Parts: sequence; C-alpha cells; structure tokens
Amino acid sequence: TAFQKNGNLAIQYKDFKISGHFVEPQELFRDKQLDVNYIIGTFNYNDNKNLDLGISYISTSGGRAKYSLPDGSIEKKGMYVINPKVWLSNIASTGLFIKSEYAYQAHHTEDMESNAWYLGVGYSFKNLKTTPSVYYRYSFLQGDDGATEKYERFDPILTGVLGNWVQGLNFRKLVGNGNLVSHRVELTSWISPTMAISFDYFNLRADQLTNNGGLAPITTLKNKMLGQEGSLTLKGLLNKNMTLLGIVSYATPGKGLELAFVEPLPDWLTVQAALFLNF
Repeated sequence: TAFQKNGNLAIQYKDFKISGHFVEPQELFRDKQLDVNYIIGTFNYNDNKNLDLGISYISTSGGRAKYSLPDGSIEKKGMYVINPKVWLSNIASTGLFIKSEYAYQAHHTEDMESNAWYLGVGYSFKNLKTTPSVYYRYSFLQGDDGATEKYERFDPILTGVLGNWVQGLNFRKLVGNGNLVSHRVELTSWISPTMAISFDYFNLRADQLTNNGGLAPITTLKNKMLGQEGSLTLKGLLNKNMTLLGIVSYATPGKGLELAFVEPLPDWLTVQAALFLNF
C-alpha cells in the first residue's frame, strides 16, 4: 500500500514502545480523490521472547468518504477504533502459541458502533528439522443488522495481505473484511532458515443476511454461506536485500453468493508474485 502522506514518530525504551502515525493512502484517480487520512497511536510491550502486548487508537481525521446505507450515507470522518492485542508464544517452552485481537469501532458524531475480534491457537514443532507449525483461527467481523437504526458493519480500514485480519485473498476482493465469520487453518514449514511455505484454508460465512456496506449485487443475502478458499504461499529472504512473496489462491463461492446472481458463478484463481528490494 502506497501513501501520498506519511508521518511517523516512535520512542522506545527497553521492551516498551510508543508510536504515532499520520497516513493518507495514495488513490488511483486524480479527479476522484477522497483524501481520507488517519491518525494512529500505539503503546506496545514486546520482550521478543514470549509476550507481545499492545493497544492502538485509530481515527479517521479527514476526507470525504462515506459509508453507504439503503436510505443515505454517513460520514467516514470521525470514525475511530480501539484495538488491544495479546500474542503469547512458546508458552511454557512447549511450542504452543496464542494470538488474539479485539477492535471496538465507533463514531464521534454518527450512529455507528461495531465489533471485531479473532482468536488463534497454534503449535510449533521446534524440535523437527523444518519447524512445522499448525494454527487455527476463528474470526468475527460484525455485519449491519438491518432492523436497527445504528450502522454496525465493521470497517477494516487499511488491512492487507494474508495476516491476522484478512480472510482470503480472493474473497477479500468481493466480500471485503466486514460481515464475516470465518474459520482458518494454516500449516507452515520452514524449507530454509529464511524461507517458509504455508497452506491456508478459509471457511467463510456472513454474520448478517443484510449486507449493508457490501458491493451492490450482494447487499442482501439469501444464505449465509459465502464460500471456501485455499492459498499456498512462499515467502522469505533471498538475500539481505531481496524478499520473495509468491501466492496461489483458489476460491469456490458458496450458496450465499450463488443465489445473489442470475448467472452461475465460476471459481476464482489468483496467482501473485512479488520481489521486494530493501536497502
């Protein structure tokens, strides 16, 4: 993700870090600039061994973007998120690890409130040659209940890649990262000290049949099953200046999407390769 405006300040003392950021994403079309920008503050503790704790505050400080509703829209400016995080690794020296985050989202002036969270549990077999690991994650990203006046669809803001919040490379392009309940299973193996290969499986359902805030053809669903996706990823360092990322991802639509379209939906395939240079 490129930013046309970006300011960062970080202060670190031993395992504690306080950071602040101002970002404005680069938009594709000059005549359609919305100039949305964000202010972010984070307090973090990381002992680089077993414990990574943090809390972030994120606010939309400017711009002309809006959340679309059936009877109008509300301003995105003024939206904010409070986001605590707890990551525990190698618990009791067993290879067991836990990842969890929660995001409370609301608005200073509009009737908007939403919640999102994930909880993941995994195990790393550190005594085996390729250090394989298995990881399961349950994620909830709230959808809008059409029976209430409050707007409740979670806005994932600037999430990207297949990290902790994104729910499938193909499905992200169609259903976004709101109104989702998902299961994820990830298998990872280090084929070299600097290169890992992993396989991810996603099972995706909608939180609400009312899909306000989604793409126009699927603002109303007749079934909550959205589909499944499998991704094979190769990532790591080729040398100290070059990082490789390769992804092949295949997705099949579920009943919720099939019933929203007259024509049959095909499966989706994404093949992506990227080389990053760092100096």
